[in-house]
Amino acid sequence: MSLLPVLAAGISPPGPPLLAAAQHTMHPTLWRLLSCHLMKTVSRTWVNGRCLTYQQALPTQPVPTLQHTCERYLILLEPFVEVDELKRTKQLVQEFLKPGGVGEKLQKGLERKAHNTDNWVSLTTDYLDNRLPVVAYSNNSGSFPRMDFRDEEGQISEALPVDYLGGKPLCMKQYSQMLSSCRIPGLETDSVVFHGKTSYPSRCITLAYNSQFFMLEVYNSDGTPLTVHQLCVQLERICSSSLETSTEPVGILTSLNRDSWSKCYDRLIQDKTNKEALSAIQRSICVVCLDKAMPQVPDDMYTRCNVLQMMHGGGSQWNSANRWFDKSLQFIIGEDGAFGNNVSHSCLDGTIGMALTDYVLASIKKLEIMESSTVPLPTPQKLHFNITADIKKAIEEAKRSIDKIVQDLDFSILSFNHYGKNFLKANKMSPDAFIQMAIQLTVFGHFLGLQHQATEKNIPMPDIFTDEASVKISGKVFDYRLATSQVPSKSGCLPCAGPYQYKTYDICYTLLKDDMTFVVSAFKTNTENNSEELKKAVEDALLDMRTIL
Repeated sequence: MSLLPVLAAGISPPGPPLLAAAQHTMHPTLWRLLSCHLMKTVSRTWVNGRCLTYQQALPTQPVPTLQHTCERYLILLEPFVEVDELKRTKQLVQEFLKPGGVGEKLQKGLERKAHNTDNWVSLTTDYLDNRLPVVAYSNNSGSFPRMDFRDEEGQISEALPVDYLGGKPLCMKQYSQMLSSCRIPGLETDSVVFHGKTSYPSRCITLAYNSQFFMLEVYNSDGTPLTVHQLCVQLERICSSSLETSTEPVGILTSLNRDSWSKCYDRLIQDKTNKEALSAIQRSICVVCLDKAMPQVPDDMYTRCNVLQMMHGGGSQWNSANRWFDKSLQFIIGEDGAFGNNVSHSCLDGTIGMALTDYVLASIKKLEIMESSTVPLPTPQKLHFNITADIKKAIEEAKRSIDKIVQDLDFSILSFNHYGKNFLKANKMSPDAFIQMAIQLTVFGHFLGLQHQATEKNIPMPDIFTDEASVKISGKVFDYRLATSQVPSKSGCLPCAGPYQYKTYDICYTLLKDDMTFVVSAFKTNTENNSEELKKAVEDALLDMRTIL
C-alpha cells in the first residue's frame, strides 16, 4: 500500500516516512524501519473510502436527558456533602429543571448542536484554552523499544483498516486529523489547522536536525513517492548542511506558556520570511526529529530516560529545541538508538497515535527495496528566521522555562507481571473496570456542555453552576487530582503523559495478557504528590485485589 500519497492527503496512514542516510552502510534494523511500505501507490479515494467506510452509519454522541443528569448529580454529591449543603443544591436543581426555564433552554441548544455535529463533547476547548506549556501539561508521548544502533551513521542511514470494538466499527475521524495538522497559539485560546483536508496538501515532511528545520519533499515530480535510497541521499544533504550551531533555536519557543508564545508568534509573522517558514512547518505532513545522543545511563534506567526524552527533549542543552511541539505528530530518532514520538493532544487522542505506532513498529520487520529514479532530486529547503532582539530574549526565556520543566517533571514506571488481562477475564471481570475505579465522567461531561451553551448564547450562568455552596460542593467532587487513561499497545511501546495541572498526577497504562505497565507522572516541587509512592500504592492495591479474587 502507498504511504506517501496517504500522508500528503491527510488520510489515515500506515506509518510515517522515517528516514535514513546511506543505503549501503545503514544498519539492517533501521533500513527496515525506513522501508515501511514506501514503494507502492494507491489512490487517495480508495484509502479514504476504506478508512471511513462505516463513518456515516455510526451513531452520534447522545445528549442525556436533563432530568437524568440532575438526578445522577444529586446521587453523586450525597456522600460528599453536609445535609444543609445538599438541601441547597436540590433547590438549585429544581429551579434549573423548571419548564421553560434556563435549564430547558440550554438543553435544547445542546441538542441542536448535537444534531448538527458528530460529537458535541469534542467541541469543548479545554486543551486549547489551557495557557500552560504544551510540553508536559498537554502533549503525550510514546517511548518505543530501543533501536539497534548507537551512532549517527546508524541513525540517519497498505491503507489503515477500520478499527473495531466488540465487533462494531469505531469512528475513524481523528485519523484524518493526525497528519498535516498543527496547533496555532492565540492570546486567550489556541486553534488547530488541518491542512491535510485542503485542495493542495503538503508534499513535504519537516526534518529537525541540530535545532534547525528543513522541508524535505517526499514525492518525485511524477507523483511517485521517494525510495529509501533517495531519502538517504536527501538526509545526507541535510546533515552535511546543518553543522553550524550559531542559528537561534526557534523551535524552543513552542515550549513556552501559550500566552508568551502567542505574543512571540504574532511578532514573528510580521516578517515575510518568518511567516513563510512557520506556514511550511504547519502545513507539512509531520516532523521527524533526529536527536543527538543523550548522556549514557545504566540499562535499568534507560526506559525512564527515554520516556523523558520523548516528552521534553532533555532540556535546552540537549534536544528540546530540536522540536516543534505545536505539530500534531513528531517522530523522534536519537543517535544513540532512542526512538519514540510526541503527539499534540489537541489534535488527537493517545489511542490514535498508538495505533499508528503499532503499525510503524510492525512495519520495521518488513523489507521492500526498489530501484531509485535517476532523476536529480531537488535540494531540501532550509527554513530561515529573522530574529529580532525581543525574539532572542524570548528564546532565552524559553530555555529557562523548559529547563525548569525538565528538572521538575518526574516519571515512575511500574512493570506489573503478577497477572494481566487473562487472569481478570478468567474471573469474569472487565480488565479496565477492574483498574479504573473512577467516577462516571458522562455526568460531568453533560454539565460542561450546558455551561458552554450558556457562554456561547450569552446567557447568564445559572445559579447551579455559580452558587458559592454549589461551587464548593463541585470542588469536592470534580477536583480531580488524578488523570488516568488506558492506551493499548501491541508493540511494547510505553504511552506516557504529564500531569495536566501542577497539582495532579497522570497515569497511562497498558494491559497485556499476563502483565500490565503503568507510567506515573507528577511534578517534584509539588510536595503533596510523589510518583514513586503512587506507583508503589498501585502495585500494593493490585496485589491486595488479587487476594480477594
